[in-house]
Amino acid sequence: MTEYKANGVVALLTAPDGRVLATASNFDPSGYGGFKLHEAQKIRARDAMRREFFALFCHRDVAGAIESYHADTIIRSICDQKKYREQFVIVGHDGVDVDEYDYVNRRT
Repeated sequence: MTEYKANGVVALLTAPDGRVLATASNFDPSGYGGFKLHEAQKIRARDAMRREFFALFCHRDVAGAIESYHADTIIRSICDQKKYREQFVIVGHDGVDVDEYDYVNRRT
């Protein structure tokens, strides 16, 4: 019998006091665009977590109008100015260094 091993990424947005404001995960086994599997999962988890954040904290019309580019800009500003943090938990990807260059967030 083959043992199934979960491989995926969990994304969290936390406030400066450590409260978790939004979460999402992605365990989809498909990659895309030349990204490694964990990078593709991180992109999908990050985007879903951001959508959840805006759904929870904005009127539904506003949340529905915020596209990926604008979500990225807004979340980066919140993180830079108010010290919120996007955090990622890598699940089951052996040999993946969470601190390696982060292509998803374009920062080290």
